[in-house]
Amino acid sequence: MRQKFNRGTYFAQTGVHSINAAADGLSDGRWLLINPVNSGRMILLIDAVMSCQLIDGTVTTTCPRIQLERFSFTGTTSGSKVTICPLHITRGQNHIGEVVTSNSGLKMTMLGAFWAYLTLGVIKIGSGVTQTAELHSPVFHHLDSPFENKIMIEAGEGIICRQPDVGMVNDPRRYITNIIWGEESQ
Repeated sequence: MRQKFNRGTYFAQTGVHSINAAADGLSDGRWLLINPVNSGRMILLIDAVMSCQLIDGTVTTTCPRIQLERFSFTGTTSGSKVTICPLHITRGQNHIGEVVTSNSGLKMTMLGAFWAYLTLGVIKIGSGVTQTAELHSPVFHHLDSPFENKIMIEAGEGIICRQPDVGMVNDPRRYITNIIWGEESQ
């Protein structure tokens, strides 16, 4: 498999996102990893690490999911592009995958969710008690999975990160996503 996806390995950090009071619409999301319609290559999702800010659990009344979903699309995105960092590239090759913050310009067909996590708070122990917690970092990691179980993104397909559940007004929780993918050589 490593030989097939040796064109390059890429990283993107999608920026800081908030938990919203309203759920995202069916094809609305925080970021999208897309493989352009005419790329002629596949993209392999390697990692998605979400770091979520922990807060006093008594402040939050909801625990919405943040999930990754597959979709197919037609069109060309006009959304803002996230800066991509090559981790390893074959000489002279540019990335084909794009990470964008909007689905503008795309007509999407949702194919289903494949990973989700809950946005947690931290329960307050009591008055006057100082509590520390490590950053909560759920990880989607398929590097060790059999080849058949990997998330492969064909030309004209993508992955969207969205909040399908209702949050609360003025929710203080924030999260970021670090994603790594590989691209197929010709």
